[in-house]
Amino acid sequence: MKRWLILAVLVVGLSAAIPLVLSVLPTASTANINEPIPAPVQVDGPVPKVVLDEDTTYHFGTMAQEQYGTHTWTVKNEGPGVLELKKGGSTCSCTIANLAEGDTTTVQPGETTQIKLTWETRMNNGLFEKSADILTNDPARPRITFIVTGTVQPALIFFPPTPGNIINFGTIPNDQTPHSDLALTSPDRPDLKIESITVSNPERVKVTTRPLTDEEKASLNMDSGYRLIIEVHPGRVLGNFQDEVTIKTDHPTQPEAKLTVSGRISGPITVLPGQFLRFPPVASRQGDSESVVLVVRGQATTQFEVAEAPKMLKVVVEPDDVKTETDSFRRYRMTVTIPPGTPSGEINGTIVLKTDHPLASEVKIPVFALVEEG
Repeated sequence: MKRWLILAVLVVGLSAAIPLVLSVLPTASTANINEPIPAPVQVDGPVPKVVLDEDTTYHFGTMAQEQYGTHTWTVKNEGPGVLELKKGGSTCSCTIANLAEGDTTTVQPGETTQIKLTWETRMNNGLFEKSADILTNDPARPRITFIVTGTVQPALIFFPPTPGNIINFGTIPNDQTPHSDLALTSPDRPDLKIESITVSNPERVKVTTRPLTDEEKASLNMDSGYRLIIEVHPGRVLGNFQDEVTIKTDHPTQPEAKLTVSGRISGPITVLPGQFLRFPPVASRQGDSESVVLVVRGQATTQFEVAEAPKMLKVVVEPDDVKTETDSFRRYRMTVTIPPGTPSGEINGTIVLKTDHPLASEVKIPVFALVEEG
């Protein structure tokens, strides 16, 4: 996405002033490397002298995303000649009030120019650097490059950092209730307030919040923020899960943050050799069958019912012929068949088995197959 800088130059002094407005499209570097360095300026008679009140690079520190920033430099003409200013070649597209393209505006000896640079952080994240050029007739300084640089952060930050805002709990036994703690803060709004929290599956994922204590703020190097405690209540549905947490705040530009909570719930029913059934490439003319073993603990017999399955698949669950070493384990085999003549294409979905087990009412098994012609 393109980033635009507005460079406004207002000449002030005893004489009438003409405002100079530059709209700058910066490159990735601090200057346009394709633009040749201006040749030394030849000035007949008295020469101007550009003097800045500070360095041309302004470090703004840290800003949030979707914010505007401004900085003003004062440029003085301390030479005996008249200082001329115009746009910096191909690095920018300029509009000069009441003047045609390529014209200049002047600064008399002893007068000053206020140069105001405005930038927008947009959705940048990390190091931020933009620049804008003006050309002068000062032989010692034919081009001035004004630079703004700093770090852009999201308006809402979680700590510890969560890549992709994803919290993965891994494998969770369904008789446990694990939790994860996060801190939420805003770099540019120390008085941030959480207005509401919604969860896509509130029965499984529960979120509580409280303000950070003084000790927590000191240890996290935060001025303010909230502690979020995210609990997973597995319940009786086994298999992979993914739920979304939406946090709404009073931040004016980025009021909403989202977290994805994921993992796999295990219980008294284990799927072997894995929780995912993947077919090798299947010829449409021949079809194919694959199976997994369901190992059930703690119940003499278990009834399975196929509640959901991708279209075209035939799913059968029956007791396995293999004897178990102890009566505390029972084995069942789920056989999945792709019938001959199944149209070519991908089969990608989930098989859902309903059970009568008191600790596992449902088992979810993802399945994938690629049916090829022939």
